Amino acid sequence: MEGVVVTSGTTTNASVTIHGDHLWFGAFPSGDELVERRAQWLANCDLDQDGTVTEAELMGTDAAAVFPAPEYNLSGAPVPILDAWDFVAAQVRTQGHLNGEGECPAS
Repeated sequence: MEGVVVTSGTTTNASVTIHGDHLWFGAFPSGDELVERRAQWLANCDLDQDGTVTEAELMGTDAAAVFPAPEYNLSGAPVPILDAWDFVAAQVRTQGHLNGEGECPAS
């Protein structure tokens, strides 16, 4: 991937965006983001029902419990997803976009 190329003696405009809706994706699409957005999984991770979801609760929630097929498709994720924290980490890696829908790979 070239990224943003600025030739000597010229200027270049680039638009970098962060797509926050990826945390609600029910899949890891490549290309067009024609995917359902779902939020109930986050509420389901509030294991002590105190209204706050912590990192520990996300790490303590098995992925199969909150991301059931066919509502969710975890194939294509950039990292293995074993728990809800892994899901967040995987979706965050897909949020950066360059010049519209161009992906900004993150590691």
